[in-house]
Amino acid sequence: DPHRSQSFNMSTPYEQHVERELCDTFGKTMVLFNSGYSTFSNFYLCPFTIDGHTYKTSEQFYQSEKAAYFGDQEKADQIRTENRPSRCKWLGREVEGFDKEVWQVIARQVMLRGVLAKFRQNTQAREKLLKTGDALLVEATPHDTYWESGLHISDDDHKYIEMWRGANVLGVVLMEVREILKSE
Repeated sequence: DPHRSQSFNMSTPYEQHVERELCDTFGKTMVLFNSGYSTFSNFYLCPFTIDGHTYKTSEQFYQSEKAAYFGDQEKADQIRTENRPSRCKWLGREVEGFDKEVWQVIARQVMLRGVLAKFRQNTQAREKLLKTGDALLVEATPHDTYWESGLHISDDDHKYIEMWRGANVLGVVLMEVREILKSE
C-alpha cells in the first residue's frame, strides 16, 4: 500500500531532527537538539522536585519561577498545575509586572537550578547527559537567539560557530550541569 509507506516516510524526517551529531571545523563533536522529544529540551517530560513543588518539565519550573519572582502568584500557581510545556511558556509571557532587563540578570541562574535538579533526580536523563562526554551541546532552532543557536537543526552552518545567530545559553547551561554532575 503506497499510502502506508508514504505516512511512514513522512514521520522519518521529524524523528531524525530531534537530535543530531555534527563536528565543528576543529573536529569537536556537537550534539544538536530541537524538540521536546530530546532529553536535553526544557519541554522533555522529566519530573523533579524543588522546594516542595514537583515540576513535569524544566520549562514549567522556569516559567513558574519567573511569575513568582515578579509577584504574580496566580500565574505561578497556574503554571505549576499546567501539564503542557508549550502552555507553560505561553503563560510565562503573560506574567504581570514582567521586566525583561531585570529578569535577564537572573534568568540563566534560574534555568541552571531547574536543569540541574532535572538531571540530578532522573537517572536515565543524567546518564544520557554524561554520555555526551565533552561534546558541545546546542539547542538548534532558528526561533530564539538567546537560549538557542538561531539556526535550524538541519543547518550544517552549525559547524561554524561564528555563523550562529544565537547565544545557545541553554546549551551552555547543560554543559555546566554536565560538569557539576561529573564532579559529584
